[in-house]
Amino acid sequence: MQMGKYHRITGTAIALLTGFLLSVQPVSGMDIIKEGKAACVIVIPAKPLPAERFAADELRYHLNRSGATDFQIVPEPVLASRHSLPKGRIYIGRCRATADAGISPEKMRRFSGMIRQTGNRLFLVGRDEPGDVLKGLDFLGTWRKSAGTVIAVYDLLEKEFKIRWLWPGELGESIPIFRNFRLGETERVAAPKLRQSRLRLVNWGNAGWNNPDNAARFRQAQLRWLCRQRFCLEEDLSYGHGFKDYWNRFGKTHPEYFSMLPDGRRGLLPGGISGRAMLCVSNPALHHQILADHQAATAALPPSESEFAPQNVINLCENDSPALCTCPQCRAWDAPQASFATHPYWGKGVIPTLANRFPALGSNDGAGSDKGAPSLSDRMTRFYLTVQAAADKIKPGMVVFGYAYANYAAPPLRVKLNERVIISFVGWPFYPFTADRMAAARKDWDGWRAAGVRLVLRPNSMLVGHNLPVFYAVRLGNEYRHAWKHGMIGSDFDSLTGQWATQGPSLYTMGRLNSRPDLTVETILDEYYTAFGPAAAAVKDYFTHWEKVSDSMTDAHWQKVTGKLGRISFKNWLNAGNAMFPPEAMQEGRRLIKAALHAADSDIMATRRVAFLESGLTHAELTLAALTAQQKLQAQPSAVNRKAFAEALEKLRQFRRQAEADGIADMGYLFRYEKNGSGWWK
Repeated sequence: MQMGKYHRITGTAIALLTGFLLSVQPVSGMDIIKEGKAACVIVIPAKPLPAERFAADELRYHLNRSGATDFQIVPEPVLASRHSLPKGRIYIGRCRATADAGISPEKMRRFSGMIRQTGNRLFLVGRDEPGDVLKGLDFLGTWRKSAGTVIAVYDLLEKEFKIRWLWPGELGESIPIFRNFRLGETERVAAPKLRQSRLRLVNWGNAGWNNPDNAARFRQAQLRWLCRQRFCLEEDLSYGHGFKDYWNRFGKTHPEYFSMLPDGRRGLLPGGISGRAMLCVSNPALHHQILADHQAATAALPPSESEFAPQNVINLCENDSPALCTCPQCRAWDAPQASFATHPYWGKGVIPTLANRFPALGSNDGAGSDKGAPSLSDRMTRFYLTVQAAADKIKPGMVVFGYAYANYAAPPLRVKLNERVIISFVGWPFYPFTADRMAAARKDWDGWRAAGVRLVLRPNSMLVGHNLPVFYAVRLGNEYRHAWKHGMIGSDFDSLTGQWATQGPSLYTMGRLNSRPDLTVETILDEYYTAFGPAAAAVKDYFTHWEKVSDSMTDAHWQKVTGKLGRISFKNWLNAGNAMFPPEAMQEGRRLIKAALHAADSDIMATRRVAFLESGLTHAELTLAALTAQQKLQAQPSAVNRKAFAEALEKLRQFRRQAEADGIADMGYLFRYEKNGSGWWK
């Protein structure tokens, strides 16, 4: 079904046509909407900060779609001269009336806001910093400049008006319609649940998009969605590979800083690159160098009370490789394990290349790893504690960051740590998310917490599925909630792939949990399905099908798939698409989406939203058809198969040209990994 014929109908008209009219009337409080008209005016300071202006615009946008279309934004100094305005006042940010009410945003936490309603006045105010809200997001799409007033507005819209943001763009905005709405007296503070939350929004570029304007609109819509889900950095806990320049700096002058390989050499694995050089973490001279570098980098920074200010943090995150060093001192830091003697590297001296370092030495992705690899976590955590103790002699109270990754993903066997050690936990598995893999990840998380550390959840698990209907909301969502209850202070997910029309419930769940980790996954999914009105049950059946398909993949089957195709990672995940989604699964998906379209009946909004999902299914079908044609060509190169593959790609390309404006998928992401991972679009 084509979506374009519905585009000219506004959200308000659709809601009225579907009869979604509510009336909220507490006995006491303040009228926001009365008899379908605005009962208050939105007031901004004389010279609003960009965050205050953004908050006012977002509030008016949603209120104008929730039952009245005449909400106005008025600067505070001109209120007295506007005699025809409604009586109610919604004060945004640092108005004079806000200060007169005794509200001091400068005393609030970063990214926190207050909602206070008394009489005919509603105050929405928070700690704001200069800078445009959307343009001021960092290169991964995360709020860095505090905008507490915006947080207060979103909290009001979510909790009082029951507004939900299912996916980016107007079609994904679930906004109830009210004939009358009175806000009861309330006062609360809205603040982030985590010190840092990030769902990485990578700019995959314009390649793969037919129209660059569509790409720009899509990225802007995703940025706004991330803001509405309140991904922000109250504190910056994003510490990446800390020693990428060390080989270029010290490889010749201080080779003792680096891992000793089994043949006695120090340095890189065969095929290695400088940014992947691993360290001899037990070397005191290396510790001295790390501290000297930290002092030099932070010498000019002003004092800060934040425990996570750069001058108070030592980054000890290693360079995206397993621990390698075989020197006697590093080995003395390891917990005894029988697997050291039997392992090809540690016991027999077989040196892997850089390309196969993870399977050979122990990986955290659960796919193709050497299950017998010893854990190096005791070595790495002793490194963290040793550097921390040395740093404390210079400045007491230093915090150190490290990874739970590769062959140090599991918690230490003997070493006990402290809460000034922050571990970025990369230990969620890569696909498939079997019950056993998720249980093992939870055991590792709990083990790290029991060791005394605080944790940042830093998984790569969302980099799966390409544009196919992989469903992971329940399994990953429940692990997120467990982590939040057990030591998580921050999150950093890699990455938002933007496949909204096929993976929408999972993306919505992971976004929604950011602001409301207290909600069950079932509650969140019900929010999503309910937005499809009369088609809610049918849409739930549709995605329950994909959940069953996704959860049916066993380790044994996945090993068989990867045995035929080679190692599957996020870079070439599409290659496993036909094994994951056989024809019978796709045919059942097509039957269920037709049932959902039928259930939507004459409800215009429900029909549009189901059509959005149907467009995603068509996209997946065409992608699998191209993959099938490619695999036939690879198995039997011929002119006939080459032509069939070219025709399948052209059908896919034509569909994307027609559908890209609808926001069903990030075409740049797909193009990148189809070109580099699957060999398409050469």
